[in-house]
Amino acid sequence: MENTEVGTTISMDEFVFELPSEKSYPIVDDACSELIINGDAESTDGNGWSPYPLWSSRSDAWDPVVTEEVSTSGSINKFYRAKNRRWHSDSIKANLLKQCFVKGLVYTISLKVRIHYHTSLSYYVQLKGPKSDGTGWIHKQPLYCPEQSSMSGWVTCSGPFVIDMDYEAIGKDIEFEIIFDNLKDVSPWAVVDYDDLSISFKSGPAEGLIIDGPTTTRWGVNANIHITSSTLSNRDSQNGVIQAITRNADGSATLKLKSGIDAVISDTDSPGQGVEVAILSRNIKIEGESGGTPEQGGYLQVLHTPGVAQTIEGVEFVNMGQQKGNNRFAIQFLYAGNVPGTSVSRNSIRNSNHRCIVFDGTSNATISSNVAHDTAGHCYYFGHETVDNLVAKNIGSRTNNNISYGKHVNGRRFIGTAAG
Repeated sequence: MENTEVGTTISMDEFVFELPSEKSYPIVDDACSELIINGDAESTDGNGWSPYPLWSSRSDAWDPVVTEEVSTSGSINKFYRAKNRRWHSDSIKANLLKQCFVKGLVYTISLKVRIHYHTSLSYYVQLKGPKSDGTGWIHKQPLYCPEQSSMSGWVTCSGPFVIDMDYEAIGKDIEFEIIFDNLKDVSPWAVVDYDDLSISFKSGPAEGLIIDGPTTTRWGVNANIHITSSTLSNRDSQNGVIQAITRNADGSATLKLKSGIDAVISDTDSPGQGVEVAILSRNIKIEGESGGTPEQGGYLQVLHTPGVAQTIEGVEFVNMGQQKGNNRFAIQFLYAGNVPGTSVSRNSIRNSNHRCIVFDGTSNATISSNVAHDTAGHCYYFGHETVDNLVAKNIGSRTNNNISYGKHVNGRRFIGTAAG
């Protein structure tokens, strides 16, 4: 026994000294179904009072204490309490099995938190561990939770996350912790209650996708699709090839792909944060000569066409753009002036050496529903005296680092006017 204040009287009713039982370890044949063991504090060892296998980030000052409370209905609930915290990052912790962190798997994090503090606090879940190559640590924040106050009582925060390559780069079991706002959680630090801590398996690699049906009416077998990232890194975006399309009774469509993909987060899983699925293939293709250098791609330029409506729709542009040539981009409107009725829409741009769609000195055009993937430089660029254009529903995904930060390349536009 330690960290007891001077003058404290301790009474002991019973004492248990035992090895942890099987209930403090993952299920042997299903270890990855739930990564946090005894997260609800209801069935722990030590006659129900040991926090193991959960632990404290500062064991010299405090350990999580299994605590009981009686609800208004008369039922008894157990939870973990953290007292004597000495820093905003002091947290209850758990070790998570490294072998369960396989790229492409989706887990759901869920927890209940109650704070006892004079002001509201926000917090986030952090998963961390040392890199297997010994070059440092990786810190990931898969879940952010909004502010809550003492008056809020128990608050549940949850959300899905996808395992990416960063987790695979960690060389040992991964640490789970909850970090509070470092500007508000200050001395004397908050007392925090935790309950129902959970990281549960949701889904694995997928063979296909269910998407909104109306958008796929013109999609076909063998078409290439792009799936944006489920994480904060664009490197986790994916490509696929359609093997079959099934129209469902509810109006949706099921895309079966020729090869499996990493599981993704849908709009149902996390409203407003679901991935986008875009078709890359088009029946009309304009392709720069293959096998060249980044200075030798093709380009399409509309030059000095005031008052003439232009239509560029439904075209696939591949290997376009030149890094060292002035005004040599995949698609560029230069000095076009006032061009009402112009539409650059529903095109796809892939493997562009320099930018995607560029407008200089051009006004009153519509640029919508274009898809760009694996491109270099600023993808959608609107330069000098480019005004009153409608830009809507365009996607730029996986901008590569072929033009790295601070690198200067030629290609500046020649300043013109948008006057008609």
